[in-house]
Amino acid sequence: MKISIKQGTKFLYKDKLYEVLSLKSDLHSVIAKDLENGISEMIKVKDIEPYDENLKNKFNKIINCEFSDKSSKEFEEAKRRYKIIKPLLTSSRRKKDVIKRAKEFDLSVSTIYRWIKSFEETESLESLVPNRCFSKKRKTKFSNEIEDIIQLFLKEKYLSKQKYSISRIHKEICIFCRENNLETPSLSTVWRRANAIDKQEVCKKRYGKTKYLSKFKSSEKSFEVNFPLEVIQIDHTLLDIIVVDEIQRQPIGRPWITIAMDIYSRMIYSFFISLEFPSIFSIGQLLMLGISTKEEYLEKLGIEGTWIIYGVPKSLHLDNAKEFHSRALKDFCDMYQIEINYRPKGSPHFGGHIERFMRTINEEIHNLPGTTFSNKIYRENYNSEKHSAYTLSELEKYIATYIVNIYHKKKHSSLGISPEEKYKKGIFDERNKMIGLPPIIPTDEIERIRISLLPTVYRSIQKDGISLFGIKYFSESLKKYINLERNKKYTIKYNPMDLSKIYLWDSSIEHYFEIPYRNTLNPKITLSELKQVKKSLSKRKLDQKNEDSIFKEFKKLREIEKKAVKKSKKMRRKKSSKDYLENRKVHLGSNNNTQKKDTNLNIDFDLDNIPNFDIDIGE
Repeated sequence: MKISIKQGTKFLYKDKLYEVLSLKSDLHSVIAKDLENGISEMIKVKDIEPYDENLKNKFNKIINCEFSDKSSKEFEEAKRRYKIIKPLLTSSRRKKDVIKRAKEFDLSVSTIYRWIKSFEETESLESLVPNRCFSKKRKTKFSNEIEDIIQLFLKEKYLSKQKYSISRIHKEICIFCRENNLETPSLSTVWRRANAIDKQEVCKKRYGKTKYLSKFKSSEKSFEVNFPLEVIQIDHTLLDIIVVDEIQRQPIGRPWITIAMDIYSRMIYSFFISLEFPSIFSIGQLLMLGISTKEEYLEKLGIEGTWIIYGVPKSLHLDNAKEFHSRALKDFCDMYQIEINYRPKGSPHFGGHIERFMRTINEEIHNLPGTTFSNKIYRENYNSEKHSAYTLSELEKYIATYIVNIYHKKKHSSLGISPEEKYKKGIFDERNKMIGLPPIIPTDEIERIRISLLPTVYRSIQKDGISLFGIKYFSESLKKYINLERNKKYTIKYNPMDLSKIYLWDSSIEHYFEIPYRNTLNPKITLSELKQVKKSLSKRKLDQKNEDSIFKEFKKLREIEKKAVKKSKKMRRKKSSKDYLENRKVHLGSNNNTQKKDTNLNIDFDLDNIPNFDIDIGE
């Protein structure tokens, strides 16, 4: 559940009901009044719990509604209709959500809208009872059937490349209605229904994508947003620097960075660096940091400063990389009503803002030891590997410090003010009155989000548990699912960096159950390590699906790896990547038993003497 924080918002804190009076300038705390005793106090945003009075009132009305004059069959139909429209009864409802729901239940879009309107007017199930009598006159003189017919003809004829005229569509509607003994609508009625259709949709359907893009998204400067977190752009790039491992401090290669930017303010929503090629795991880590308040993250890195942006975005703008089309990401966005927009081919304006920042961050990194520069000409005789000095953790701290204390506070050439000032303007008006924060997610839901953003597979549940990658998983909680529905496939989430447990999704109670190894004595293993083990077994023509063989071989390879780590760059890179990701879980507050490491890195980072910050950061 998302919470919108603004003046007057009611919320729960330590099981007490509070009301927001104002928002602190750091955007991480609110001044709120205890509605029981009237005392005001300062409360951290991350500690706020949701309280929905409107939902409670609606629920009470639904439960107390009587149907003494209706049959049980009609009552069941009303409940069915309510179940269909329930996810759409929010202020953030979008047309695409309604269309998706209509397709799912094989209904017309107009029918869904009609049910929503009826329920919102009365907030009662009785409004959804079929063939009910209205005490007031209808706003339109036509029956629902004729309205559906008009919408159907407009969808098939008007929203098509054939570009049928309204007059021709009206004639076809009239012919259809007469053939079925129905009242015919007037030409002006059909015109009004056509004019009510979204203009962008009309342009796209009638004139094609090229004209749609040129008219509505013609250039980067015409790409406008109206409030913070309305649009978040995400992209990856390979950093122009070679990092070293934590132990031997020997070069291990160039890392990838994934960046998310708020287009309204140009603030960096979050970032994630890794030695691994970007994947859904990278996107999950990125969104986890973006949604969360970042005080603890900065504290763990030992960075003084504030990173005020957090919350649930309205939409994500992505390119067409495989990881952006994953089921896990789409499920997460559906759950929190986040719209996904993929970059159309030949549309550079879609990613221009973030690409400029990525060039900026790489230009800044060119000042660090171990840089590869942008090309061989600039590098000349400079030996990048020989001069490499930064570990992955130290580089993360450097980039975070630059973002928080330099980039966010520097005047932006397009905005005329700093990204941080622009973001605050989106939260407060000119008189410093609070408009509202982007929606937040309560802390107790963060772990569920972390799991939901992990890769997804589908497996059945057998008497001996769940089989995944040749490994068996079992828990007592699985017993109730065995033979519940024969051959049913359940949603399973797994962490590629730790296969010692998986997560089973129970849709009936909307909860993830943690399922450990059946043999809990088996060591923790990553997906890449498992693939290496199976490759080794395959070469020796041994069974790759035998769990005992897998872990026996894994122990052998681990011993070989320990001996080789000092000599092999590949082994050092692999170990550094694993250690870095294990350590980073502490930053994001993951519920695990990993011992917390000291991440206050001693980097020589003098904010007063960093060269080349006076560059034009552009769009």
